[in-house]
Amino acid sequence: MLLTNRRHRLLFGALAGLEISWYLPFLALLLTYWAPRAANSIDTVLDSRFDRLSLLTSQPLLALALIWAAMLLYMLLVDWLNRRQIDTPARQIIILAAFAATSLLAIAGLLYPVAAWFSTRWILGTLTAIFNFTNGLRPELVILLLNFFLWFRVATFTDRGLSFFSVGVTFRVAMLLALLGNGLLTTLGGAPASVAIQYFVATIVLGLLAVALARVDDKAQAADQQVAHSAGALLPWSRVGHMLAIIALVAALALGGAWLLTPDTVRILLGWTMPLWQFLGAILGRVLIAVLIALTPFFEWLAALIQARLTEIPPAPPLEPMVFDEEFVSLGDVIDRSYLFRYCLVTGAIVLALGLLWLFLMRTQRRRRAAGDEETARETAQAVQGRGLGLDRLRTWFNMLRRYGVGSQLLAAVSVENIYANVLRMAARQGVRRAPAQSPDRFLPALIQLFPDHAPALQRITNAYLRVYYGGREIAAPELAQIKADYQAIRTANRTANRTANRTANRTVNRTVNRTTRAAPPAPTGPRE
Repeated sequence: MLLTNRRHRLLFGALAGLEISWYLPFLALLLTYWAPRAANSIDTVLDSRFDRLSLLTSQPLLALALIWAAMLLYMLLVDWLNRRQIDTPARQIIILAAFAATSLLAIAGLLYPVAAWFSTRWILGTLTAIFNFTNGLRPELVILLLNFFLWFRVATFTDRGLSFFSVGVTFRVAMLLALLGNGLLTTLGGAPASVAIQYFVATIVLGLLAVALARVDDKAQAADQQVAHSAGALLPWSRVGHMLAIIALVAALALGGAWLLTPDTVRILLGWTMPLWQFLGAILGRVLIAVLIALTPFFEWLAALIQARLTEIPPAPPLEPMVFDEEFVSLGDVIDRSYLFRYCLVTGAIVLALGLLWLFLMRTQRRRRAAGDEETARETAQAVQGRGLGLDRLRTWFNMLRRYGVGSQLLAAVSVENIYANVLRMAARQGVRRAPAQSPDRFLPALIQLFPDHAPALQRITNAYLRVYYGGREIAAPELAQIKADYQAIRTANRTANRTANRTANRTVNRTVNRTTRAAPPAPTGPRE
């Protein structure tokens, strides 16, 4: 996810910062809105703990940078688990354990810096903050909410699309959430406007950076069909500097426009154009009066009709006052008085949150397995062989949908076409390409010559592709499983062959370099004349 492609590495980092920039105003609002309620109690220690979290409103950019760095570390941990191919349920258990460990470490390090690590003081404080939430928000709960959000977004980052369109949609949604969160932070939370401006500018800058990187990645994929196997080369540093300068210019123009378009400036502009507005107002007022005079008979007829209909409605009987025999009890009173109900409610919320995190981790694991099994490409088999995108591709998908309908057979047909396309890619990387006018059965001998140990598997894959693409026939589930196993064997053999070839080439280069170094005469070390 992060370590394999350099462009995607920067793009995921920008998206992570974008997520945090719109989330922190809501967290700061929760902190500023509920902290005074908890601080009403005579507890100076509690006040000092809230002061440690006041970084969200006193130094918003510093808080954003620190939390952004923590989220990047979480993403690196999940990426390391993906690269180690740790299977279910060990992967999910490790991530849940990491969530619990990082939460407790953050609470102990930020709120109880002088307490011993094995002291029960901060553990009891954390449990009290979770289960006695009716007494007011405590800083331990704020840290837990923040850490859960970070891990939850990290768990769903693998499912995020990196296309220019999807990143653009993410940026627009983040802008709306930033507007809402910063507006509530200044109105309900009473935070200074400078804090909201800093969060909002950070959202704009990080969003523009993510959109620009997504556009660069789309262009690179269009230029290189093998981008999924590349290292994700970046732009030259001069172009990166231009991109960052343009983003800074846009942010500066936005700040300048916000500084100029104040109520006083608007009043001055309206004062300069006041004669025009007075002239237009006089004309529109006379036109409106003329329209109302013309519609006066209609309004009088409508009023008489409504009055006549109202006289036909019988008067409603008087309502008897409602008498309550018992005292009204709200849901908040029930939660506050019933300890068992409150504990069950909090336990259910914790189980639900962990279940959602587990569900997203399982979904990410399944998608990663599917991507590893088939290497599902962005292009169909037609597009890879040079038959074009656009209308041809849409026509192909429409024909497949018309043949197989929406169901398992459509997915089986798509899987067969993707498998055959991936086999053609492996052959193309080794210099064996299928001509546009060459049929799959005539190209089969070239594939067998390239992979001689897998002739039956290549025969089965080619026959299945002919049946799906040209015949429109269905593929049974056992046959599809066999084709997937055949492709996996070919793919493993191809990787092994590539590694062996790379090692042999590296050894040859090293031997040549060593021989050249030994044969070269030593450099003179004496003084020059």
